[in-house]
Amino acid sequence: KCIDLFYLPMDFRKRANLGYCFANFTTEEEAMRFCRQVSGYQLPLFNSKKVLATGVAHVQGFEANFRNFCNTPKMSGNVAPEFQPLIFD
Repeated sequence: KCIDLFYLPMDFRKRANLGYCFANFTTEEEAMRFCRQVSGYQLPLFNSKKVLATGVAHVQGFEANFRNFCNTPKMSGNVAPEFQPLIFD
């Protein structure tokens, strides 16, 4: 297991993602490996010239990301499950 939390922010009205995501990797090595593999990659199934870019988030670690993305008033009750962060055990 290399990711324990994944969040894809969405525009709820348009039901479309905002073009970025947050993934919490379980080790720094896995995070660096992912960055090396996807940075600069262009998604072939989309008619777009955009390329993937990676960066280090300000919030680090599962617990901090859980508090930041999952345990907030914005995510409580009113948000459909498909728009909520994914937690992997």
